[in-house]
Amino acid sequence: MEQYLYSRGHDTMVTIQDTFDTIANYLYRNDKELLEKYIWSNKDLFSKRVYTHTDTQLCPIVSYMLRKKPDIPMPGCCLMCLAHTLRYTEDEYIRNLIFRSVVVRYADSANVESMIKKAKRMSLFEFGAAILEKQGPYGVFDEYIKLLMRWKPDSGDTIIALYSHPVFHKILLSNHIECQGCQECVIHKRRIYTLFRGKKNVFFEELLAKSMHPSRVFQWCLDNEDATDMGIPPYQFKEGKADWDIVL
Repeated sequence: MEQYLYSRGHDTMVTIQDTFDTIANYLYRNDKELLEKYIWSNKDLFSKRVYTHTDTQLCPIVSYMLRKKPDIPMPGCCLMCLAHTLRYTEDEYIRNLIFRSVVVRYADSANVESMIKKAKRMSLFEFGAAILEKQGPYGVFDEYIKLLMRWKPDSGDTIIALYSHPVFHKILLSNHIECQGCQECVIHKRRIYTLFRGKKNVFFEELLAKSMHPSRVFQWCLDNEDATDMGIPPYQFKEGKADWDIVL
């Protein structure tokens, strides 16, 4: 009887949790004001789900609620939501606790090593990216990479993507005494240049046409002294669309 009651109780709780996640996800996509009311009217259940879920439809909701009200509970099983917490929490103690948890296992903090074993590729990348964005490459990032190599031997693409993060761009693009133009650095630099070029090409033609429009080009290209000598008034910045805005 005890085993039966436990089994039925567990099944009921799972159903309640799944229903809560489904409703919250629907409200997140359709009515965020109502979502916040729903979350706080079920605060205990939400706290439990934040602590127990792993890579579910609750993840974007945790991110949203952290941005709205940063003091929600720290995730206990989800690496993706741990990344959200690193980015959006206002509690420096929580953030530092997460950083230390990459290196040391604490009884009162998240088990990062266990999360890595179960996490999906996107979660692995987002957590590493959050470390870089909040601590840079000289903190626990190297330890995190070691954990990936140990527990996720197939995560080579994720590691390469992390080393292509914008945090590393300045390091890779600058000339270091230690690096004598090795082939690996050349490959990374070319990859970054290609990335920049692809992002620029999306709006380059439009930006060039607008910035070099005759109504703006002289203020854009000449310094103030040359413009004054030519009788060109200084450009006046104002809110809204610029006078030289054009339809392409």
